[in-house]
Amino acid sequence: PKATFTDFFWTDHPSYASNLRGLKFKRPGRGEGLADVAELKLFGDIDPDDLRQGPLGTCFMVAAMAALAEFEGAVKSLFQEQELSVSGEYNIKLFRTGKMGDLNQWVTYKIDDRLAMGEMDK
Repeated sequence: PKATFTDFFWTDHPSYASNLRGLKFKRPGRGEGLADVAELKLFGDIDPDDLRQGPLGTCFMVAAMAALAEFEGAVKSLFQEQELSVSGEYNIKLFRTGKMGDLNQWVTYKIDDRLAMGEMDK
C-alpha cells in the first residue's frame, strides 16, 4: 500500500498546527541556504549522531532512524531511490503497526526533502 508521510502524524491533534507556526521549509542543496554544497548526496556515512529532532515533534521517527543507523545499509535499504532526486521526492518503505487498521505490514510512503526550519535553526 502507498500512503503519504503525514499519515504518521495526528494532523487533527491541536499541537500539530501549533508545531507548524513560524516554520519555513527548506530543501538542502537547492540555493535556499541549507547545505548548499556542490557535493551534496542522498547517502554517505550514516551515523546515529547525525540525527536531530526539529520542531515538528517527530521524536519517534528520529529514534527509529537512529536505531537503524547502527546497522550499515539499514537506512539506505528503506529508500527506493538511491540517488539525489531533482524533484526532491522519494519513496520510503516503513513497517506500520496500528492506526487506521492496517496492522503489521510494509507501506511505501512518498516523502520530500523539505526540512522544517525554526527560528533557532541555521
